[in-house]
Amino acid sequence: MICLKYLKQALQNENVLTFLFSYFILLSFAFIWFLFFLASKFWIFWKGMFCCISILTRTSAWIWTEKMEILKVL
Repeated sequence: MICLKYLKQALQNENVLTFLFSYFILLSFAFIWFLFFLASKFWIFWKGMFCCISILTRTSAWIWTEKMEILKVL
């Protein structure tokens, strides 16, 4: 449902770049929470939690810097 919300906003505003970054962040967030769910079922609960937080932080920082570089070029 949230994906459809972002898709609708992107199509209405015709700002595809922002939509792609938002959608990628949403997908990476969902994937990391899925990994967190799997890790919580096994003995690596705490290690998995810190790994997920680390991946989320690095991914968000990378996406933000790439977006800023693209906007500088434009």
